[in-house]
Amino acid sequence: MAVPGPTSFEDLRTVNGTKYDSNREACVALGLVINDKLYEDTLFEAINHSNPNQFRYLFARLLAHCDLGNPLELFDKFEENLIKDLLKKWGKEDAKKVAWRRIVKSMLNQDKQLSDYPELQAYMNEIGMQEEATLDLKALSEKGMNMYNTLTPSEQRPVVDTVIEQLKNPTKEGLCIFVDGPGGTGKSYTFNTILNLALGMGKKVLIMAWSGIAASLYPMGRTCHNAFKLDFPFENDSNSSLKPSSEHGKMIQEADLIIWDEFPMAPRHALEVIDDKLQEIMGNTVTMGGKILCTGGDFRQCCPIIENATTEETINASVCCSPLWKEFQKFILTENKRALEDEVEFKKMILSVGDGTFGDNPDFIEIPEQCKSKGDIVQE
Repeated sequence: MAVPGPTSFEDLRTVNGTKYDSNREACVALGLVINDKLYEDTLFEAINHSNPNQFRYLFARLLAHCDLGNPLELFDKFEENLIKDLLKKWGKEDAKKVAWRRIVKSMLNQDKQLSDYPELQAYMNEIGMQEEATLDLKALSEKGMNMYNTLTPSEQRPVVDTVIEQLKNPTKEGLCIFVDGPGGTGKSYTFNTILNLALGMGKKVLIMAWSGIAASLYPMGRTCHNAFKLDFPFENDSNSSLKPSSEHGKMIQEADLIIWDEFPMAPRHALEVIDDKLQEIMGNTVTMGGKILCTGGDFRQCCPIIENATTEETINASVCCSPLWKEFQKFILTENKRALEDEVEFKKMILSVGDGTFGDNPDFIEIPEQCKSKGDIVQE
């Protein structure tokens, strides 16, 4: 603290004649640290753009990555928005406890320690961290079956059938599958169907993706870096710091199913590190520790990013070049569920670009005339 010539600790906590109760409050008054007003403004801005679940996640992000001065007080200011949906099932006080449990659980998943907030830690010790029974297994199962009935019988349903059968009758060899398909063919919808059916069976599911954006599309989604404590940035010599005996390690050990979306974005080294870690956690030498691993993505899209790499080096970094690739059962989705009828030709063109067959030279792409702006691009 920048106080010239202090004579006591009380003197250190005195700013412009006002004695503060804590060093932090004095630092805020001196302008040495950011107070919670900045975070209040962030939350106020988010009120009209997020549902209660998203709002709680934002609160957890602030707890995990910012130095909140008084999280309990900040919670009270936004209590209505944080517990609004929970009031349908719980009374106000119970809803508040449920909200805090979910927020703290999300914060801990982002590698923040509860001990960093002593007052919050004391409150959580008082109310307990026991997870409330929030999953309606019957509703999830019904939702999963309704989604299943809309799947294409020849392409999507075999994926779901294979995973669910393995969940019902697990083998020590486990199961690794890869669902291939261009954007719009229903990979995410298929994964969500599996997720709902598995949760409806009372199974524990870990769902992750290589990028944060892809992970955010799923309930309970997280990045691979977070799920397996991978080094960041992840390089050729990177590893996992996950300890099998930790709470996080036990969570992975108990998972019945792992869903990994945007799989082709990950470098093969990440796949191999995760394979080693799963074997360590499960105490065996079976591929992926004998887990059920359901992966998916499109190799036409973003490949692993290797700085200053040649084309050959980039290809070699792909998961399909890993010795583990032969262990995966492959499924292919081809029917585009997203494209409109009048976009058939455009869809074919995009696919040909991804397949490297568009134009005379696959290294160059000529922009179609209808995609070129000939005037004010904003008005067009």
